[in-house]
Amino acid sequence: MIPHPTTVLVIGKPDEHREELVNHFIADALKKNKETLYITVDKDPRDVINGLGNLVNIDEHIKNKKIHFIDCYSAARHKENENDVISLIHPRDLRKVHKLTLEKLSKLEKPERVVVDTLSGLSRFNTPAMIESFIDVTIGRLKKNGATVLLLVDEDFHPTYKADLEVLTDMTLRLYEIKNKTMISLYGLVNGVLVQRQMKKDEFFEQYFNN
Repeated sequence: MIPHPTTVLVIGKPDEHREELVNHFIADALKKNKETLYITVDKDPRDVINGLGNLVNIDEHIKNKKIHFIDCYSAARHKENENDVISLIHPRDLRKVHKLTLEKLSKLEKPERVVVDTLSGLSRFNTPAMIESFIDVTIGRLKKNGATVLLLVDEDFHPTYKADLEVLTDMTLRLYEIKNKTMISLYGLVNGVLVQRQMKKDEFFEQYFNN
């Protein structure tokens, strides 16, 4: 359903449904013993770790360094939160984020699943041109090296800017509510063919994460 590798713009409210999607996306890779990278801007890595702990033995994956964090959240708040799998980088320093990402790509096992949480958060510290360059260069390099990347954007983000971001990514995934049901729509180009899907969130999880 989502080709690999690819870049996906995820648009939705910063709620439990988006968090569940991201956690399953990372946990699915960890269950397959794949490398993952999580760039946190709006969330403490410890909260991400706690959420993943409901799906996988996260302590074992941390021990084996199968998940890595670039922690812009703590750096922006001048918190000390660095260890073997967490690297502090201020969200304004996208060049340093790019450099550390290249270091991850230089290793034998490269990240196969990447999350940027969120582009909305990065935009508070960087100009639109800098964000676009980050997607084009850093995220583009990740995809070229075999990663599928989720780029999260808040639903209330500026509509014109969201449209610009959709042009820069391969696919767009939207989370929304219809009659108290959480729905997912997915659209974009796959091998030059336009793909458009709409389904309940649980159906999406069953097809994408439970194979």
